[in-house]
Amino acid sequence: MLNDICRSLLKKGFQTDLENTRIEYNELGTLFLLGIGVIGATSMLLLPWFELKWMVYLFVGYAFIIPAINLFISSGLVLWFSMLQSPVSYALLLALQWILPTDMVYLTGFIYPISFVFTFHFYRPAYYLTNLIVVFGLTAWVLFLRQVPYWDVFVITTFGGTLTIGLVVNNLVTKILKLANYDALTGLANRRHWEAIVAHLIALARREEHPLSIVFFDLDDFKKINDKLGRMAGDKVLIKVSRQLIRISRDADMVARWGGDEFALALPNTDKQQAEAMMSRLTTELGDISVSHGIVLLQADDTLATLLARADKSMYSAKLEKHNGNRQVQLFGI
Repeated sequence: MLNDICRSLLKKGFQTDLENTRIEYNELGTLFLLGIGVIGATSMLLLPWFELKWMVYLFVGYAFIIPAINLFISSGLVLWFSMLQSPVSYALLLALQWILPTDMVYLTGFIYPISFVFTFHFYRPAYYLTNLIVVFGLTAWVLFLRQVPYWDVFVITTFGGTLTIGLVVNNLVTKILKLANYDALTGLANRRHWEAIVAHLIALARREEHPLSIVFFDLDDFKKINDKLGRMAGDKVLIKVSRQLIRISRDADMVARWGGDEFALALPNTDKQQAEAMMSRLTTELGDISVSHGIVLLQADDTLATLLARADKSMYSAKLEKHNGNRQVQLFGI
């Protein structure tokens, strides 16, 4: 239940790549919390009047021990536990502002942009904006109660700086990830990213005991389109196919441009008959653009390599069958 709620708060890309999301979150969170732990523990130890030494152990314990565990066994942790890192960090930050001398509270301002990079990067806009407003609302309340001089100026400038830095950094990171993981022409996932996601989908299908179908297809006579009409015309065909794929696929499906005029689909909770129905719909939507496809279902002894090899052979078997006038042709033992 908690995992499902946390998943719904993530951006769509991170919902798909959940295993990598958890690992990345834990690694980045570890670095952040180690920094907060050093700052918090050092600040409190430097205060001669500070008697609550147990809070030092709280900082050290959480900011060093727990993140260290996350870093080494992150793939075994549930999502909601990983996502406790941000709210606990904000709670520690507010506690620090409560106990520090009023003239030292301003030193905590630089922590906000660092911590909110996580919420901007991983979460949907509605969630991270709500998070931002709540945390800064609590900050304003704490500083007002403590009568920190110019608390309102501090809150407004820190809020504005955090929002600006968060949006800029998130925009840059998003562009970098898009360049690394997606095909520039079609906007679909590239082969490397698709294979990484499918590896996780295979593990998930086995753990939850649901079917996983893999579809490979390419465009018939695509070379003739490029030769007769030019590559610009060929690009338009690829874009049209990609848009139709995006339109008919579900959020859970993983669609990629495998290379050239070849495409790959990973369809969780989908058996072979359902995958065939999807390809039949795609063929209808594409009109005069003809494709040849092969569909395979995940088997108990499959690895990623064997599953993709079977899908590739199935596609070429279908292509050869079509080329030979729909005669029953068996290729590579399929």
